[in-house]
Amino acid sequence: MGKVKTNSGHPAIILHPNAREMKIIVDTNLDSPLIEYDEQNDTTYFSRAFLDELPKHARTMQVVRVLILLRDIQYETAGRRNAQYDLVKDLVLALNKFEYIHELHVQLELGGDFNFSQAKILAYFYASSFKEWTASFTGKDNNGIWQNLNVGSALDRRLGGWFRVLRARGEL
Repeated sequence: MGKVKTNSGHPAIILHPNAREMKIIVDTNLDSPLIEYDEQNDTTYFSRAFLDELPKHARTMQVVRVLILLRDIQYETAGRRNAQYDLVKDLVLALNKFEYIHELHVQLELGGDFNFSQAKILAYFYASSFKEWTASFTGKDNNGIWQNLNVGSALDRRLGGWFRVLRARGEL
């Protein structure tokens, strides 16, 4: 993306200075700007503040890149995974309000080996109003080499099936 402008109002949103392009970093690691601590309940949670910034860019952005960083699944709980799913679902719903988007690229970086329980977070993008989105993913088991999510592949079919389950449950 070249030089970046990070004064978008939230550190998870990076704006390209001379183009209608943005990068959104959904980092679920504990040192992420998306993690906030609730002292009263002694718990951490995902801040949704970056979602409030997105409408400001809905009429200007044409290219959106989303990077989702997930920790190794062995360090995740079911509750935390569900919170990640909700966060990404809300991100997709917010992106659906972008009027002039013509490119949507999603990258999923897994902190450990490939695991469908984590990869199915990509199924939320099947609800995107922009149908020509692309995705790639990587994990420790493929040494950081990015693999494309190919239309019609076994993973694409599994994710499409999971998307239909989410729709049937009324989650999308």
